[in-house]
Amino acid sequence: MLFRRVAQVVAPALCVLALVVMSGCASQSKVATAKGSGAGPAIIWASDPVKAGQTAMIIGDGLDAVKRIQVAGHAAKPMQQNERSVKFTLPNGVAPGVCAVRLISDAGVSVAMLNRPTVLWAQGDSGPTATPGGFVRVFGRCMAVGTHKPTVELRDAAGHATKLTLTRTEPWTLIAKVPANVQPGDYTLAVHNGTGGSAGYSQPIDFVVESSKAWPTTVLNIRDFGATGDGMRDDSYAFKQALDKAAEMGGAIVYLPRGRYKLTEPIVMPTNTILRGERREWTEVLWPDFKEADQVPQFMVTGGRRWAVENISFYCANYTHFLGVDYKDPEAGDVHVRRIRVRAVMYRGHLKPEQVDERFRKSLKLSTGGGDTIRLAGDNLEVVDSDLYGSGRSIFLYRPHGAMITGNDFYNGRWGWYCISGADGVVFENNTLTGGDLMSTGGGINCLYGVPWSQNVYYAHNTLKLMHGWDREAMTSDAGGGTYAGAVASADAQSITVADDPNWSRKDWTGSAVFVLDGKGMGQYRRIVKYDGRKVELDEPWTVVPDSTSIVTITMLQRNYMFIDNSFADASVAMQYYGVSIGNIAVGNRSARTAGFKSMALNYHGMQPSWYCQWIGNEILEGNFYQGGSNQSTLAAEAELVVLAHPRRGDWQWPMSLGTVVRGNKLHSNAHITIGSRDAAGPDGKTPTFTRDVVVEQNHVANADRGVWVHRDTAGVLVQNNTFDNVTETYRDEAAIARQQAAAWAKMMKGTGPIAVWNFDRKDPNAADDAAGNGFDAMPDGKIAYTDEAPSGSAVVLDGSTGLRVDRGRMINMPNWTATAWIKPARVDGRFGIVSKRTGNQAAPFIIAVSEKRLTFEATDAQGKWSFNFASEPVLKPDAWQHVAAVVKHGQGVTLYIDGKPVAHKDNPGDLYQNVQELWIGRDAWGGAPADTGRPGYFPGAIDQVKLWARPLSDAEIAAEAKSAQNP
Repeated sequence: MLFRRVAQVVAPALCVLALVVMSGCASQSKVATAKGSGAGPAIIWASDPVKAGQTAMIIGDGLDAVKRIQVAGHAAKPMQQNERSVKFTLPNGVAPGVCAVRLISDAGVSVAMLNRPTVLWAQGDSGPTATPGGFVRVFGRCMAVGTHKPTVELRDAAGHATKLTLTRTEPWTLIAKVPANVQPGDYTLAVHNGTGGSAGYSQPIDFVVESSKAWPTTVLNIRDFGATGDGMRDDSYAFKQALDKAAEMGGAIVYLPRGRYKLTEPIVMPTNTILRGERREWTEVLWPDFKEADQVPQFMVTGGRRWAVENISFYCANYTHFLGVDYKDPEAGDVHVRRIRVRAVMYRGHLKPEQVDERFRKSLKLSTGGGDTIRLAGDNLEVVDSDLYGSGRSIFLYRPHGAMITGNDFYNGRWGWYCISGADGVVFENNTLTGGDLMSTGGGINCLYGVPWSQNVYYAHNTLKLMHGWDREAMTSDAGGGTYAGAVASADAQSITVADDPNWSRKDWTGSAVFVLDGKGMGQYRRIVKYDGRKVELDEPWTVVPDSTSIVTITMLQRNYMFIDNSFADASVAMQYYGVSIGNIAVGNRSARTAGFKSMALNYHGMQPSWYCQWIGNEILEGNFYQGGSNQSTLAAEAELVVLAHPRRGDWQWPMSLGTVVRGNKLHSNAHITIGSRDAAGPDGKTPTFTRDVVVEQNHVANADRGVWVHRDTAGVLVQNNTFDNVTETYRDEAAIARQQAAAWAKMMKGTGPIAVWNFDRKDPNAADDAAGNGFDAMPDGKIAYTDEAPSGSAVVLDGSTGLRVDRGRMINMPNWTATAWIKPARVDGRFGIVSKRTGNQAAPFIIAVSEKRLTFEATDAQGKWSFNFASEPVLKPDAWQHVAAVVKHGQGVTLYIDGKPVAHKDNPGDLYQNVQELWIGRDAWGGAPADTGRPGYFPGAIDQVKLWARPLSDAEIAAEAKSAQNP
């Protein structure tokens, strides 16, 4: 079977309502509607856990037809409702635990069960399976409720249930003993959290109990094979003899008594063999430095399948990878690393700088962070209670299936990181991961190395710190790529045909997913079992069959990552979902001196959605964040809890982020919550909805400039019951502001005069007001001065480190327009912004600047290309007043003017990209003298009479503007 199937059952108490809720490895929650009066609205997903007084969110189809909502017999009033979503508060009378939600329409009744256990996956003492007398560990949502006692049941094919004895109970995971008398075989596993009666059982998942595979008990003492253990003489031959003997016996325990064992060859472990030291503090294995490149082994400790190493300290210098296997070997797996210490330091000793450089460059050919201290692949992997310090990447797991990585101290080396790629059941728990070098970075969970899917990771109670190199991401889900994003031609119950040819060339996409981003069936995904051209066959039927209105993306699948009670410090970002993230849970995590927590749906070489993720009870302790580097625009920032979608395509119009819950988080000391992308805008200046259906409630923000900021590329964002302490601006709704601005803009557009004028005649050191009276006041970001030696009245004087920001200028987006200004640059041998509409190095609708004596115009088209860029001849002069202008005619192009005369023109029939960034006078995102992309380009000199029109002025009008003031 390609995927482990999930048994379909109906809770006995709800048979009348025909309720079926998905869990385990199937695609997502599905709820059938009541029969009788007709089919009710379709329910695709419902948020939990949720308590009385908190908001529940349901995603589905036809939800605008719901007239009444009943929750456990109590009436609930919709707070937001449309065709595809409804949000409501659980009434105060609803008891904790499982509760039925009835959505009642004229067509029928649909039912969702909230807080019923959702089992995502289980693994046991044999990795993906358990043994009689062993244990099983279950992961999911709503596993336990308050003081109620949960139950875990194994059910055989005949329906006989065995209740297991619990040894650990948490809301997100349960551990239970498997009785010794349970017979090996195929079972289903279900959880009851102690509430809900007979309706409170989770949907069962498949689970296997298999016979225990005994490890050998015969002990081969390494000393009996001639090893001295004095650290001076070479014991390689003795090790080889002992390991060969173990192989001949079909496995053994090769025992290393107290001592120091010098080797000059790698250790190659036979199948079913344990290499065991007397005690980690007493038993040491060491290698001298390999001076020649052809002497360095691929692994210092390696083997095929089923072997273990424990209770030993290892030391080496020059090496490739330390302990592991060929990750491409399809038979790899069943490797166990217990209580070892590794000190693999390839820069040890008195190396010359050129030797360090040579080794470093060689290591980067192995990965972007050097060789691996631990490199494992396959099923039933174990790394526990070990101390692992290496020169590159600390751990690389490839397609781990039933892995236990717990209680370890990992150190990332020079540019080192950690990598879990293509997971299917991983416990990464109680580890400390430290940057062991000033260049160390972080790492994460991903679909790298050609894998199309990753799922089911329990990442809990870990501490990550000191990551200062490269991207500095402590935990990122990653991997770009996709095959298709666009319209649907047709669909049936369990397949879909897209309207254009997908690009299937990069890898095998079996197991990845089709996501319905918009239109009929929005919010569903199904995994791919087969594909041929434009037709894709899926793992299970649609709840709502897509049609020609549907927009889909075909990309990799990353889902069911659980981040519980982790601590992050001194990194660029604590945790981020970078691209695909489905059903992730983040609870009780803490961040200090990072950029915070982020859910990001992205165009990452393919449209990658972020759906149904929840941020609950996390905390940003210190919100000041220092990125470092030369780019001043990103040097330092305020930490955020962010939910956004960034399509990075000017023609993209559809949602990518859906169904996020942000609840009960605490943000201190310069941190805030952001929903949506500040810079998102469509090609016509209008902002499509990229992020939709977010609940932001019961959060607390203290000591910050902002509290909750909702940007205008959002829809269905419910913000309520949040608290603030010493927050300058507690709540900003950019969508509401945009509506107000649109009304003001429509009024402005009726006139023919300038929409904004900055004449600087008031000489206010704190602001330059908009003399046109439309409120586009400019605020300096440093000190400004004024001079009466000006074309008219007074002019502002900028010192080359200050610009004027028009915050309300974010609303200025025009297909036809004109900008004019008088300038007196102190120098022209560099790049300096005159008027621009961008703050960082991002797409922009216009940048008018001085560049090496030239008047330049730069702008991005709707496809994200800088196709509008051009410049005049080098005719600008220092220390002289000159009148400059740019005129944009939509569909035709741009003309530049100096002193009333056209000096350059570029034809361009395309659309200007529009953004919602501030407008700047005397600044662009980069420049200076010499020009540097890592610092802003502040104008040095005087500027006067800056004007903007929402229409293209004629040549005569530009000439008249240039003559309207006397050049002193």
